[in-house]
Amino acid sequence: MEGFIKYIEIIGIIAFAISGALEGIKSKLDLLGVLVLGIITATGGGVIRDVILGIRPPLNLRFGFNIYLAIIVSMIVFLINLFDDNINRWTINKSFDQSLIYSDAIGLAVFTITGMEVAYRLHTEYSMVLYVFVGVVTGVGGGIIRDTLINAVPYILDRHVYASASIIGAIIFHLLTIYTDINRAITSTICIFIIFIIRILANKFEWNLPKATRILN
Repeated sequence: MEGFIKYIEIIGIIAFAISGALEGIKSKLDLLGVLVLGIITATGGGVIRDVILGIRPPLNLRFGFNIYLAIIVSMIVFLINLFDDNINRWTINKSFDQSLIYSDAIGLAVFTITGMEVAYRLHTEYSMVLYVFVGVVTGVGGGIIRDTLINAVPYILDRHVYASASIIGAIIFHLLTIYTDINRAITSTICIFIIFIIRILANKFEWNLPKATRILN
């Protein structure tokens, strides 16, 4: 199971590094700015998770592999955009935003589940609140830091059903893990798929939680 989690975590790192780098390019940042956003988006949630769980130093900083991977992926995204005129023109099109959404949705789904797995390794008898909270923070933490750095409203606060998708998937994952004997790898895959699909459908059909907009009138 640990090997499976490591492999899907790599997928999450790549997806979130792409998301962070693309946001940096969209915000017209230089190379360092793009790399910083890629690294923070890919590893920030994991660092916050480890601080909450009392893991010191945080795993991403202790081993470094995820940070190196995020740097490489972000650099590749930057160089492709820099030297390919077709890609460069593409950044102003709607399809660019779609690629951001898909890469971000993959990262959100993967890290929600891997974040919970790290918590389960420490103890399996804490309340569901802890596991769900840790999973959601791992999924959205890097994105919040990224959006704050580029002076944008974080996805978690105003985008189509973002953190809600993470919460739903995390609750389902916890219930399946604690109350069924389904193989954890299968459970993880199912819940990652659920979070990803909810996020993509929410964007496609513009599902939103209610907003108290009338108080502005």
